[in-house]
Amino acid sequence: MEAQERKKSSLKFHGGLGGALFPFLIVVGGALYLGIARVPDIYGYWPTVAFALVAGMLLAKNRYRYTEVLIEGMSQPIVMIMVGAWLFASVIGNLMYETGLVEALIWVCLKIGLTGRLFTGATFIIACLIGTSTGTSVGTIITCTPILYPAGYLLGAHPVALMGAILGGGAFGDNLSPISDTTIASAFTQRTDIGGVVKSRLKYAFPAGGIALILYIIFGQGSTAIQEVDAIAQTASPRGLPMLLVPVLIVILCLKGRHLLEALFWGMLTGCLTGILFGLITFKDLFRLEREAGTAQGIILEGMKGGVGISIFTILLIGLVYSLQAAGVTGRLISWAERVISSARQAEFVMMLSTMFTNLIMIQNTVTIVSVGEFARQTGERFQIHPNRRANILDVAANVFQHIVPYMVTVLLASAYSHYGEKYGAAKLTPIAIGLHNYHSWMLLAVLTFAVLSGYGQKFLKDDR
Repeated sequence: MEAQERKKSSLKFHGGLGGALFPFLIVVGGALYLGIARVPDIYGYWPTVAFALVAGMLLAKNRYRYTEVLIEGMSQPIVMIMVGAWLFASVIGNLMYETGLVEALIWVCLKIGLTGRLFTGATFIIACLIGTSTGTSVGTIITCTPILYPAGYLLGAHPVALMGAILGGGAFGDNLSPISDTTIASAFTQRTDIGGVVKSRLKYAFPAGGIALILYIIFGQGSTAIQEVDAIAQTASPRGLPMLLVPVLIVILCLKGRHLLEALFWGMLTGCLTGILFGLITFKDLFRLEREAGTAQGIILEGMKGGVGISIFTILLIGLVYSLQAAGVTGRLISWAERVISSARQAEFVMMLSTMFTNLIMIQNTVTIVSVGEFARQTGERFQIHPNRRANILDVAANVFQHIVPYMVTVLLASAYSHYGEKYGAAKLTPIAIGLHNYHSWMLLAVLTFAVLSGYGQKFLKDDR
């Protein structure tokens, strides 16, 4: 009985709202410090979030309840899905790396003359197609980065713009795809149909994507010299092309509605078998015991190790986010917003700002939409704003900072996965640099702000009558 009462009680902090937000500000400060210092090491975020959790415990009035909230957050199914995805996707990335797919892709691109800024633009288009097909920016990053980032660097693309193109393409799909969690959540919370939402969202997604594509082409040229490209051409080989079956299979399975983890399982198995059958690797390359050293080695183990850093950070950060939810931070934001609205334009502007601010706290766009959704629905109905318009404001706003801010999981993942370029001389990139070069999300912000302030795309309930 006592435990149940504790569960029902809200979490309170010394210092009120400031005390609740202070641990989160530690994480933000740590992320900014690591970015400014140009130390793109995901392990550097571990002590930052650990200190934040300890600070939260010291500030919490009920430390037992605080600990319970952390455990509730860390044990959410979505957290375990992300951890599984990080681990198995890292294995697949390592397989692509070791079987020569990067060199094979370089061979193809050199044959058709796709180098430099054109490769950066093509990467954005490919990432948009995969993101829209699968409905997941995470899946887009883990599918594209191990192949396109090192290949693009060697072909003369600008490294940061190239990584921004992959992240931006994932954001495009996350925002537009009918099977994206954010599309489903925005339509569901506003009580409208997904088909109508997707159709009406084109007027926001296409202008942002079109301008972003132009920017990726303009700023996508790197410094690789022609002589270097010629030298690369002499060593490039098509032997690894059969490994393209792996990302294609993952995309097809996601399109068929299979779970992301199942798609990754099949991708990993197919990659191992394809590599062995075509003589690109041996079974010992996958897993072996080094008896003299007393260690286990291999592509599978090295790949899984690559996913540990982002996995631990995700688990700890989601626990911290749940402490903010339990403290009622989002509820206070919504209550404030309701008091300041007096017109439809103000309502849309506050919906946009509330969604963005909530996303900065929640660090997950689907959770953000669900948290703000009821407020947006009630406020929108009060001013007769069409549900498709409300859903679009929520979804576009939730996909801006989600793919820009350095402590967001997708941006950290892109930074972590940039290590696949190190073998080829490309630098590992900081989250700040990648976020700044995600031109698509910046353009989404510009298009949405213009739409809200000017009335572009605005629709009211009376327009259906």
